[in-house]
Amino acid sequence: MLQKIILKKICSLLFLCFIPFSVSFAEEYPNSILVGKVDAPITIVEYASLSCPYCASFHKSQFPQIKAQFIDTGIAKFYIMDYPHNNAGLAATVVKRCAPAKARLGLYELILKNQPNWLAYEDVREPLRKYAALAGVSAAKMEECLANKELVEEMFADIKVAEGKGVSSIPTVFVNGNKVDASFAAIAEAVKAAQ
Repeated sequence: MLQKIILKKICSLLFLCFIPFSVSFAEEYPNSILVGKVDAPITIVEYASLSCPYCASFHKSQFPQIKAQFIDTGIAKFYIMDYPHNNAGLAATVVKRCAPAKARLGLYELILKNQPNWLAYEDVREPLRKYAALAGVSAAKMEECLANKELVEEMFADIKVAEGKGVSSIPTVFVNGNKVDASFAAIAEAVKAAQ
């Protein structure tokens, strides 16, 4: 019983076991993480890389406001789309995609939060292995995913789709299909205009 309580506490601290809204892949945005209610009327899409310091800053400073004001209230749903921009970002994205669906948002946030730490390693697989284990991905499974050429090709295909939508830098944010500045003020203005 005590072990179960401790495990739940650890999971909730890491956001790996309990996420208040749905977190899933969506037909409209394959390979994404959905935060919010799938039937929310407004769609916010962010393209980001786990190795991008600006993306980490966005999730630390802007995303909590977006979540509190628009996602938690059911006004908007938020899709996180992968746009890895270097080998470290690619490796982190592969590791995140290997995690069970319900653990991906927590793993994403954990990797972003610890970005300066894991990017300092010459071989980023070492710290990523620790984060993956917290999300239920074994070291063997992680290495299998990193060697999976189809998974990597899928990510490059996602990048091509993003570029076709006008993504050329990260983070890039769209509200109901319209590109907006990656700031709370610009996103809030676009959400209000869409209501």
